[in-house]
Amino acid sequence: MLSIVRSLLVTFLILTSKFSFCQSDYDVAILKKMKAKKIEWGYFGGDEVAKVYKNKKWGLYLISVYDEKNIDIKAIIEPKFDSLGWFEEKPFAIVKNNNKYGIFLNPFEIEDSGDRVQCSFSKIKVKEQDGYYYTLIQENNLWGLLDWFEQEIIIDCIFETSDEVPLQTVSPWEIDIIKRAKKLLDCDLILFDWVNGDGVFIGRNRATKNWGMYQDLEGAEIKTIIPSNYEHITFFSWNGKFTAVKQNGRIGFYLSRFSYGNQSKQSVPCIYEDYKLYENNNVIKLACLRDGYWGWVDWITGEERSEFKYESKEDLVYPAYSQEEWIEE
Repeated sequence: MLSIVRSLLVTFLILTSKFSFCQSDYDVAILKKMKAKKIEWGYFGGDEVAKVYKNKKWGLYLISVYDEKNIDIKAIIEPKFDSLGWFEEKPFAIVKNNNKYGIFLNPFEIEDSGDRVQCSFSKIKVKEQDGYYYTLIQENNLWGLLDWFEQEIIIDCIFETSDEVPLQTVSPWEIDIIKRAKKLLDCDLILFDWVNGDGVFIGRNRATKNWGMYQDLEGAEIKTIIPSNYEHITFFSWNGKFTAVKQNGRIGFYLSRFSYGNQSKQSVPCIYEDYKLYENNNVIKLACLRDGYWGWVDWITGEERSEFKYESKEDLVYPAYSQEEWIEE
């Protein structure tokens, strides 16, 4: 039995060494025919291809070898990059020119992918999260976010580390919103409401660093939902009637324009340290933390509806008061 195993192993080594020798011979023949210096084989978007180094640049080719004298070479993209990465399961590759990096889309799917490349970033990092790929870019030692398909910057390079950059995906029409908001609202950071959609976003004013909430539908006038007065704004929950806002490190609450129209306003002042929402019979009640103690707050009127004497949320006694949901005219 041992002799059989040894015999099979020797046969395998002989066959693989012959294949390696033949492959090497073919590579020499390919390089000679192309007048190139280097060749690397791999997969690009699921297809076996060869990267070829010629005239000090890398290109991408489909190459079929029938024998050393019968070689079919088809250029996918002529040599134009200082370096050219593989897909590695991503829907794009990283390329480099003149010490700057860019994104190269799948040339089998995007006909003009080579022409789209803009090598203009000092660094590119790729993060994969929940099945999405995010391309973090660096300019002037600061980090931002690039939409890898549209080749558009969707978060400016304003963060000192890549870990600080918020991750978001956007559609082409949301990219247009970003451009309008930067111009009309002078925002340096724009984040979209992925729960409610409908063109709702929060924008940070470049000068004051305060946030506002806005809506932009198909290029119409940008509507202000919450004015740009806050250090932080939480997006409304699905069909939510109010949301949290923050000033001077303290939390208050703002009524939804979608529910209350022109009656939308800040209904609870920014004087609380924390909060928790409770739901009973489809009615939301609001508990807040003030000066280290918990109590109940009417989110329509801002009135405190209990003593603030509970040291933890678990100690709260569920209140008997009726929480109104509509503003009396």
